Amino acid sequence: MTARELATRVLLDAHRRGYRELKAHVDRALDRAGLSAQERRLSAELVYGVVRWKRRLDGVVNTLAKRPDRVSNEARCILRLGIYQLLLMDGIPPHAAVHETVEMTRLLGVPHGFVNALLRAVQREGDPLRYPARDKNPVEHLGLRYSYPDWLVRRWIRAYGLDEAEEICVSHNARAPLTLRVNTVRTSRSELIAELSATGAHVDAGQFASTAIVTDRLPSLSQYKPFIDGLFTVQDESSQLVTELLDPQPGEVVLDVCAGPGGKTTHVAQRMGDVGRVVATDASEAALNKVRENTVRLGTSCVEFRVGDARDLIPDMIEQADRVLVDAPCSAHGILRRHAEARWLKQGDDPRSLARSQMEILEATARHVRPGGVMVYGVCTDTPDETIQVVRRFQRSRPDFEVEPSGEFLDSLPENAYTKTGAFVLMPHRHGTDGFYAVRFRRN
Repeated sequence: MTARELATRVLLDAHRRGYRELKAHVDRALDRAGLSAQERRLSAELVYGVVRWKRRLDGVVNTLAKRPDRVSNEARCILRLGIYQLLLMDGIPPHAAVHETVEMTRLLGVPHGFVNALLRAVQREGDPLRYPARDKNPVEHLGLRYSYPDWLVRRWIRAYGLDEAEEICVSHNARAPLTLRVNTVRTSRSELIAELSATGAHVDAGQFASTAIVTDRLPSLSQYKPFIDGLFTVQDESSQLVTELLDPQPGEVVLDVCAGPGGKTTHVAQRMGDVGRVVATDASEAALNKVRENTVRLGTSCVEFRVGDARDLIPDMIEQADRVLVDAPCSAHGILRRHAEARWLKQGDDPRSLARSQMEILEATARHVRPGGVMVYGVCTDTPDETIQVVRRFQRSRPDFEVEPSGEFLDSLPENAYTKTGAFVLMPHRHGTDGFYAVRFRRN
């Protein structure tokens, strides 16, 4: 099976699944296919790129096809694949993109001539789309050019203005760096940089987080000895900084609600020197199993596991936690560059409904914080509904929780990452990290 054939089959299956759990589906398909490392990278790039740019690619198909409503799902999938290579992917010779993609028609029983003619037209003439004027119809202009739903573009323009909204669109279509968190229970950042560099990887220290390193590419982690040995885990710097803001100490009791898949849980245990008690809860047993797997691989033994909804009280934990971490389910607008399908899975009214759930989680979780204890609330999104508005409502309901300015605990960030209300906000187009909002409370 070639990289393009695998990508085509994965894309068709992903379409039938509604693009949910795309990464897990891609990983399983790649593991079964037995492709070379180069072919694996090409296949993954084709899948994620086509899903990410789906709106623009469909615009090209609909412009060139005489009857776009009659284009089958199979033909449209193949056309998206070819157009993506021709217009949006570097390093692919146009003749190879057309020839190899047209070959897919024979495998899937799609009319050869139609696909070949349309791709040849794109090869000759380039992008045929006529984009609406940016100043007259900015929402559709950005949505079509950068492939986002209109409601999301409209939200960004309203919040940041047209110019910055376009920067956001560009940043979420860029390739995200591979960021790792050094497991200081087993090694140091300098030692890990040296070890990974010796394997041929290009490795640098991260910008902001003390345990972050950034690399260009690694082999499949399931077969990579430093990963298997628990020397690192994959985690963006913005996520690592949330634990630094929490600042857990050895010997403390820490509650981590919504813990799966365990990146922050294991980081908390790591910061504590694996001394103390970390209680990890999640409503999903499968998510908690991921946390367990990560704690075993990383060698952190002070973590306990409990299945439960974060909105429910834990009777034996009421006012017992020195620190509580609330990494709440959210609209995930901050991690769109890492999740190609996410922009198509969300709806415009999601932030408001999620904000209600986040508020319920905060109110319940706050009851586990001892007097004088700390709670950190974080979400990987940028919507006011889920960030500053949730914080304001929580403070009105619990005036005994005061915000402690993030800058007092994180001194590595630039000034534009700290808000007047005491939170920190990171965004891809400003800081090169995933988008994240976090605020630290102390209970009086």
